[in-house]
Amino acid sequence: MLQLNGNSELSVFAPKASLPLPTTPTSKLWQPEPLFKLVDSLLAKRAKNATTIIEADGAAADPASLGVPLLVLDNASKRANKKPKYDYLKIAQEQYDHLITKVPKDKNGAISQRESEVQYCETNCWLSFRQNLRSDFVHMVPPFIAYLGAMNSDYAVLENSYLQCKYNRDVLLDPKSRTWRHILKGSFQDTGIWSTGNGWAAAGMMRVRQTMEAVSNKELAGKLTKMKTDLESWISEIIVGSFKFQSPKSNLLPNYFDKKPSETFEEVSGTALITATAYRLANLNKKFNTILPMQKVEAARKTILEKHLDPKTGSVSTVVDPLNWNSKAAFDGSPGKQSPEGQAFVVLMHTAWKVYITSNPTTQPTSGSTKTKRSHAQL
Repeated sequence: MLQLNGNSELSVFAPKASLPLPTTPTSKLWQPEPLFKLVDSLLAKRAKNATTIIEADGAAADPASLGVPLLVLDNASKRANKKPKYDYLKIAQEQYDHLITKVPKDKNGAISQRESEVQYCETNCWLSFRQNLRSDFVHMVPPFIAYLGAMNSDYAVLENSYLQCKYNRDVLLDPKSRTWRHILKGSFQDTGIWSTGNGWAAAGMMRVRQTMEAVSNKELAGKLTKMKTDLESWISEIIVGSFKFQSPKSNLLPNYFDKKPSETFEEVSGTALITATAYRLANLNKKFNTILPMQKVEAARKTILEKHLDPKTGSVSTVVDPLNWNSKAAFDGSPGKQSPEGQAFVVLMHTAWKVYITSNPTTQPTSGSTKTKRSHAQL
């Protein structure tokens, strides 16, 4: 929602993004009324003694993904000089404290994707926590931690957002393809290299990087330079590695990079999110126009809009089942077979492309076929 409203300074991708956000009632920042309605409907179901934003069936990262909206709404309430229905800041802080103090961590400090799962270790006869690392985590937890740190001008919290990205990369990175495996450690693993998981990781690190970029305190911002450079490198690594698996016929990425064509399928969700992140990164610095495979990126974008977007409904296909990522059967975009993630990723892709092409009008074609133009109108 915030990225789509690209001119809003509430988005860390906005040209004039600045954190902390101003709290004065005279501020002309957008009041995100749709966000109030959405978040309040979720908080209405929250237990009084809860320490997470929502209950997520044992997932530690999913509730944290709502942390940024809560911080945005807390600021919007202060700018409007009105008492909100819920104490957004308190709830967000409780969520952060829960992550730091209650969710298990790996030896390297990485916060688990899952809540504590007690495991008995026979050899040493001691109780330990089984830790679970997932590429998806990087889009849910580090951006929240970074935003909280930026709103409070807190270096330690900002650094932790960077470290969480680093720790997950240290474990999940496949040294050969330079892309990330999906789920490692814990009672369930998916060691495959999932397209959408790589999109989650790259896009999450992009959000962390842009949150750091928005820090207005010059002294604090100066301390973040090396971290931002590292994040750019890790994001680029995923994009370059991913597009090596792009189909020359469909221009899409396979659902799993490390599976035979007969064991997987080419799909839109992962392709769109990685493509969106490529445009965001390329817009930061012109050097990425040569480092990243931008011709392949552009081919993916045009293909998605021309061949995989229903001009009547706006539904995209073919997309992975968001609740069964390992399924060999993809969603076809028909009623009941649509992916909220796939829909959102295509919007993010289109929004990122618009920003990129505005800043780089001579780098890539600005239109494409008539069919592409019609497809744009659906987004």
